[in-house]
Amino acid sequence: MTGHTHELKADGQIFTDAELLAALTLLREDFAVHELDLAENGLITDKSVVPLLEKLSHESICAKLRRLSLDGCRQVGRDGSWASIKLVTSAPTLRVLNLSHIQFNSQSLVPLCKAIGEHKNIRDVSLCGTGLGKNGLSGLCLSNLFLNVRLQKLDLSWNRFNHEQFTQMGVLIEATEIEELGVDYCAAYVIGRDSPVAELLEGLARDKSLKKLSLVANRVDFRAALVIEDALDMHPTLKDLNMTDNPLGALGMRSLLRLLSRQQNALKHFQSDGCYQGISGMADEDAEGCSVYSFTNPGSKYVLDLSRPYHRSLLRILYKTAERCKMPLDKAFEILEATPPFQHASKANGLWQVPISGRLVCNFSVEAQIQASLSGIEDDDFLGFLDTHFELTRFKADRKKIPALFAKWLELDG
Repeated sequence: MTGHTHELKADGQIFTDAELLAALTLLREDFAVHELDLAENGLITDKSVVPLLEKLSHESICAKLRRLSLDGCRQVGRDGSWASIKLVTSAPTLRVLNLSHIQFNSQSLVPLCKAIGEHKNIRDVSLCGTGLGKNGLSGLCLSNLFLNVRLQKLDLSWNRFNHEQFTQMGVLIEATEIEELGVDYCAAYVIGRDSPVAELLEGLARDKSLKKLSLVANRVDFRAALVIEDALDMHPTLKDLNMTDNPLGALGMRSLLRLLSRQQNALKHFQSDGCYQGISGMADEDAEGCSVYSFTNPGSKYVLDLSRPYHRSLLRILYKTAERCKMPLDKAFEILEATPPFQHASKANGLWQVPISGRLVCNFSVEAQIQASLSGIEDDDFLGFLDTHFELTRFKADRKKIPALFAKWLELDG
């Protein structure tokens, strides 16, 4: 601001309004600012922030602004939020924007998301704890935000999203190039329903660009973990998954370890601190039949509510199991009851297109195929019998993924 640097970095300096206003007097209108970082200055208010942002919005000052951070400036109010929107609109070269933990109201959230969605250069956006998801305009906010197909990093943590909003995210992300997505502490609690983040996870099966996903503390249990296993089974780019503080339990951990071990995806590591407790699948009282998937013994009666992502993923995994065992669907499935009448799903772009509503009761079994594979083995060839049986029923980690699996196993003190 004195001409010695184009970067105003004051993160964590605990500025007061008086100090910031004093610094503002040094800012000349012919001086281009490249970076403004006021993160974690919790004492400053609209009294100083508004004049600063309004001055920065001057064409000559913000012409080369690349980074703007007001993260943690919790005393910034309505006028400050509108001033930040004006600056985003005025700064054509802005690439990094962090407005986390500033409370935007319903009237300002839509213009903010629209400004981000229409910006030509923004690549990295953090809107943690800004109030997204709290009002009826959240759908419009998300639609505007995801219009920016150039976004590479998006952090929406500490906002509350329901099933419909997570479903919308899962659809919208397909058309973007987002490489890093954070939705920590975002899953709203709805009595009697699974964690809503499962809706987003199911949609990620169609994504082709994501490299890092953070799902900290979103009530991801064994059901949502099965959705992850199904949706990310063939994801070409996702390498890092943060599952910290989710109730995965043993069943959920198995799903993620199987996912980590498969050749078809790019996953290299997942964080699982605080994920060692979770409910047993046998406690799922919502289902009249089998409620969990067993890789070694998938045969059972299944009662599926296809409006639930968990049950849709369970059905897709049963299809994959029949496909792996080279068994026709009409032989593997016995339809006992279906509302509406059920026809087996078809594959499109490598994904099973299962219905998103309805009720299905069926028996599933691949025993006939296993028996057929064992029929040519001599009665006294015990080793041959075991090798063939295990080849069909045991999970086998891909050779290239074994180092990642062993590294995770060591991390788990297994």
